[in-house]
Amino acid sequence: MIGLPEAEEMAKDLWDVARLSMTSKEGFAKKMGLKSASGGGWDRKMAVLKGFQLIQREGDQVGLSQLGQQLVNTSNPELQQQARRTALMHLKAYRELVEAFDGTKVPELESLASRLQFDYGKTQEFARTAATAFMRSIEHAAMLDQEQVVRSGGTSPDKIDDIPSQGEDSDFTSEEDADNDAAIDEAFSEEGAVDSSSEKTERIADQQIIGQLPKGLTETSGTTVSLSITLDLSKYRSDEVVQILNSLGLTHRA
Repeated sequence: MIGLPEAEEMAKDLWDVARLSMTSKEGFAKKMGLKSASGGGWDRKMAVLKGFQLIQREGDQVGLSQLGQQLVNTSNPELQQQARRTALMHLKAYRELVEAFDGTKVPELESLASRLQFDYGKTQEFARTAATAFMRSIEHAAMLDQEQVVRSGGTSPDKIDDIPSQGEDSDFTSEEDADNDAAIDEAFSEEGAVDSSSEKTERIADQQIIGQLPKGLTETSGTTVSLSITLDLSKYRSDEVVQILNSLGLTHRA
């Protein structure tokens, strides 16, 4: 599981080998204990670092971004904490969760996982892993007080201006959001993202109906099971609603 704490440790590894300049991808990979700068392990780590906007790349060279440098700077704890919050808010899914629950007690883990699952079209297992990493990340960024209330500005009374990721305007763009949210897909599951509309609706139906049958029962178990189900389809397009109903065998019912 890779969240902000792990991303910070990777940034420290990059600082050790690159400092304020750049280093080869191979050198960075070896510093992190990888055999080479290729493969799934490398891709996931790089995706997360890119998602939090902690790195910059030039060809085969990689180095810390301005934000990454501030994240590993232990000489200024207040600025370091602000860098953590800035990095976390670069991920759209995390940012939207923080904004949604800001000033209120953080929901139970399953509620967070459910939101990630349905709002972003993730599998149930994937969403639970991502939700756990989110909780660890906001704790690491001091965005959760002793009463378990989410604080987007942090729990410290000191206010520090937001830190731009590359010394530029830190406003978020749709392209940046789409690119950075790929980090979540890479970090937690290679099969977490749903590739098409039809696959999305089929998986939702499977997870909500078949996935919640009593343990040991399947569609062909020979046991009659009575289920009372309420489906909220307000977030889906009409064609997606039809696909969901088709998958449940409800379209021909009176």
